[in-house]
Amino acid sequence: MVEPHNAHIDRADSGDVPALARILEQAYQHIHGAHLDLSRLQHAPRETVIQSTLASRVHAMHVAKCEGEVIGFASFGPQPVAGLGYARRVAELGLLAVREDCRGNGVGQALFESVLARLREQPSVEKLILWVESDNSSARAFYGKMGMTPTQEREQPGNRIRTAGAPPCKETRYELSLGGDNS
Repeated sequence: MVEPHNAHIDRADSGDVPALARILEQAYQHIHGAHLDLSRLQHAPRETVIQSTLASRVHAMHVAKCEGEVIGFASFGPQPVAGLGYARRVAELGLLAVREDCRGNGVGQALFESVLARLREQPSVEKLILWVESDNSSARAFYGKMGMTPTQEREQPGNRIRTAGAPPCKETRYELSLGGDNS
């Protein structure tokens, strides 16, 4: 059993990639359930996406480790704006995932707080947003507990990892004011 005081939060590095890929797959299975097409979610592409996030000058990834083992991660960066690049004042939490056997022990909260601490070091960032599947009640409860507020809903058509013919995915946007500057 993992105790939150035993988890150490740090920036992810290339040695963490295989464990991050496994946790990402677990998260996708939890989120998409029967609509996940594992044949579309192969190890190499996951690891490539993780490597590109780690190499990014724009995005960051924090990991939670317990006894040297990766047990969770959070990826975040500026909010993408279609056709315009990134929003300077809005950060987006792309994904926060904790290994299934380590959930419910404060690891997710520790990761979330590490993201907030990093973003608060950047005074121009005024708001953190994220999108969560509307039927993911555990994630919605978690983000509510973290002080985030649901502000918008959207319907996403199937994506590249969902089975053909899967129903559209309904998502809810959550926001948290960080109190950045007004310059």
